[in-house]
Amino acid sequence: ATVATGFKGGGINPFPAVKALVLPFGPEKLTNYEIGLKSDFLDNRLRFNLTGFYDKYKGVQLTSFDVSAYNVAFGSIVLNAGNATMKGFEAELTGEPAPGLEFDAALSYLDFHFDYINPGTGLAPYIVPPFAPAWKWSIGAQYKFDLGGSTLTPRVDVSYQSHIFTNANNAPTSRIDAYTLTNASLTWANDSRDLSVSLHVNNLFNKYYFLNNFDLTATSGLVEGFPDR
Repeated sequence: ATVATGFKGGGINPFPAVKALVLPFGPEKLTNYEIGLKSDFLDNRLRFNLTGFYDKYKGVQLTSFDVSAYNVAFGSIVLNAGNATMKGFEAELTGEPAPGLEFDAALSYLDFHFDYINPGTGLAPYIVPPFAPAWKWSIGAQYKFDLGGSTLTPRVDVSYQSHIFTNANNAPTSRIDAYTLTNASLTWANDSRDLSVSLHVNNLFNKYYFLNNFDLTATSGLVEGFPDR
C-alpha cells in the first residue's frame, strides 16, 4: 500500500492564437492512495497482480478549444477546470500452463468525475479528461513448437479500448469510438537462439479506427481525423 503526492506546475497558456488568450493557469495537485498485491502460484507458472487506486485532484489542468467566452473565434486555452476524484483498478495475469504454451492478460478500469467545476470555464460537470478510456483489456497467447532444435512460435494478441474524447469539452465531434484490435506474429529461432526471423501482422482484420482527431467545427466546420495504420 502506498500514499503519494504530486503536482504539475502552473504557467501561461503556451499556444495563444491572439493576445486575449495570453492567460495564466495555476498548478495541479494530486494525492494518490494505492493498494495491491503481487502473487505467484503453481510453482511460479501462474502470476496474478492486482492494484486498486483512489486519487484526489485539485486544480485539474485541461486544454479547451472553446474560447467563445473570451470573444475569440478560434484558439485554445489551458484551464484549471476544478477538483476531481479518480478511482479504478488494474489486473494482470500471466501463465505457462504447459511447456511451450504461454499466455498473458490485462484489465483496467478508470472512473473519473469532477467534484467541483470552476464556473468560469464553461465546462459541464460530467466531462471526463481527454484520452482517458474507462475500460481497457488485452489478451495474448503463444505456443513454441520444437522443430528438433530450432523453434517456431505463433502468437496472437487482442486488445480493446473503450471510447475516449480528444478535448476537454467532450463534444460528440471529439469522440473516438471503442475499438478492438488483433495482431499476430510467427517467429522462427535457430538452435543456438542467436538468430530469429519474425513475420508480424498488425491490425489483422483491417479495423478502421482513429488515434486522434482535432475538432475545428467552431471555425471551419471540419473535424480532422488521424486514422491508425
